[in-house]
Amino acid sequence: MGGRPEGPDASDGPDGFAGLRWEPAQRPGGPGSPGDWRDWLTRSSAARRLAGILAAADAAGIAATVALIAASLIRGRAASAGVLLVPGILLLAAGQVWAILVATARQPPGAGRRFLAGAGRGRSARQDLRSLFGPVDRRVTRTVTALCVTGFLSFITAIFFTWDGGPAGPGGGCAYRLMSHGVYTCVSKTAYYLAGAAEQRIAAGSFLFFYAVHLYAALASSQAGRQAA
Repeated sequence: MGGRPEGPDASDGPDGFAGLRWEPAQRPGGPGSPGDWRDWLTRSSAARRLAGILAAADAAGIAATVALIAASLIRGRAASAGVLLVPGILLLAAGQVWAILVATARQPPGAGRRFLAGAGRGRSARQDLRSLFGPVDRRVTRTVTALCVTGFLSFITAIFFTWDGGPAGPGGGCAYRLMSHGVYTCVSKTAYYLAGAAEQRIAAGSFLFFYAVHLYAALASSQAGRQAA
C-alpha cells in the first residue's frame, strides 16, 4: 500500500524467495571501480607514462635546486636563476596535484583526513612516505629522505643570514641596504651578498623538499601501476 517494493520475507531464508538474493543496487563509479579516477591512476598505462614524465621533471628540478644551493654557498652570493622561476613553480604545482591524487587514491574508504593524520605520525620520514604514497626501492627512499633533509636544512640555516631582511636598492647615502618590514639597514657589501644568497637558499631549499616528495609520489604511483597491470 505504501508504493515501495517490499523486500523478501524473513521466512524465505538468506537467499530470499525461490533462491533469489535480495541486495541493494550497487552504484557505479565507486572507488576502484572501472572508470573511476582511482582505477585510472593505478591501472592506466597513460597514468604510468605521466608519472614517469613527472618523475623525470622532478629529478631535473632537484638537480637545479641542489646546484643553486651549492653555488650560493660557494660563491657567497645569489646565482642568476630568474629564468628557472616560472617553470619551477609550474612543476611544483603539477607535482603537488599528483602527490595529492596518489595519497587520496590510497585512502581506505571513509578514512578521509584520518588517513593523512595517521600517515604523518610515523616514526620516520621513510615510513611517512611509504604510508602516504606506497613502497618503492629502499635506495630511492633513502635518497629522497636525504634530499628532504637537505632542503629543510638549507631553509633553516639560511634564515640566520636574513635577520635584517633581504637586499634592497641603495639610498640614504648607503650603497648596500637590507630591508625588513619597511625598515632599512645599511650593511657591508659582503653582508649584502650573503643575504641575497641566503634568500635564494631559502627558496631553493623549499623547492628541493617538495620536489623530492613529488619524485617519490611519482615513482610510487608508476610502480603501483605496473604491479596492477
